[in-house]
Amino acid sequence: MTTIVQPVLTPSQITDIVSYVNKFRANHQAPPMSWSPTIYGVSQQWSYYLIANNLFQHSNNSSYGENLAHLQGYGVHPVALIKKSIDLWYAEVSAYDFTKPGFSTATGHFTCLVWFNSTQFAIGLSINSATNAVNIVMNTSPPGNYLGQFQQNVLPLLNYPSPGPTPSPGPIPSPGPGPGPTTPIADLYAVLQLINTNKRKSEIVAAINRIILKLST
Repeated sequence: MTTIVQPVLTPSQITDIVSYVNKFRANHQAPPMSWSPTIYGVSQQWSYYLIANNLFQHSNNSSYGENLAHLQGYGVHPVALIKKSIDLWYAEVSAYDFTKPGFSTATGHFTCLVWFNSTQFAIGLSINSATNAVNIVMNTSPPGNYLGQFQQNVLPLLNYPSPGPTPSPGPIPSPGPGPGPTTPIADLYAVLQLINTNKRKSEIVAAINRIILKLST
């Protein structure tokens, strides 16, 4: 019989996770978010539903922004699993064009993570003890990824060139240094995320081509 485990995060673990999330937000000039026990209950409930029913889909709860991750083979330590998910979500920054702000399925997790107007969040996870498969759910409030609001809510990295009124065509400049993943690692995470979420072959090939282009310059 399959047993579903829902680790309950300790106060020190929550503090660690909040600091980790806000480090990435600070890179993009976004204010820190605080942990919400109410949202934590929502995140835990949906992660349990997904793992219990062998599903991987959004809840369509319009009250919150939502990021999902499905991991297997990364152990069962809750903080390590959550940080791995945050790394994967943030890695999508490599595909985001700050000169053309807007929504894309290839960058939606990243933009939700650093959305300026979001002030509260929580992350829940549930583990299938038979397979060590993990479903992780992050919810944010107020929700982000609203069309027409990306320019003021998804800000460039510090030291990243500000977008001009008529950006010239060409590769996106490499992000400036920060405590997040380095650019090559971020690109690889982005490719893995595309594969894990069964994106179109053309998207995966395009992501690989971007890595090749960066390494050759």
